[in-house]
Amino acid sequence: MKKINLLTLPLVLAFSFYTNGLLAKDSIRGEFVVVGEMPTKNSARKVIYEEFINFGCTHCNNLHKVSKKFRKKYSDKVEFIDIPILFRGQNDAPLRLYFIARRIGKGDLIKDELFKASFEHGVNVFDPGIVNFLSR
Repeated sequence: MKKINLLTLPLVLAFSFYTNGLLAKDSIRGEFVVVGEMPTKNSARKVIYEEFINFGCTHCNNLHKVSKKFRKKYSDKVEFIDIPILFRGQNDAPLRLYFIARRIGKGDLIKDELFKASFEHGVNVFDPGIVNFLSR
């Protein structure tokens, strides 16, 4: 429960600052020019939550496990966008598999399976042969 609270705290703080009118422009001293149009109060229909993930990263796996309940609870108020990334030297096969699966509506299933293969079964998910097996 503490992990979910830690994840939601930045989101809640940002949302409360936005809804209470305490925008950054009100708290920044000095001279500046606002670029673009300022949104009106409460004009955002959904908050966009972009999460960068790597299927071989322990931290990303822990966040993935914790964020499942958070995503279900706030799916009507928050748009969740997963952005898979690579670390140096990793093959891009799992990313290609994920993007194809997401296009056909199976992105969450493949994301779960890639993390499970990597952390529960100890498999190198950056091996194209493993990705080919998972895709079947």
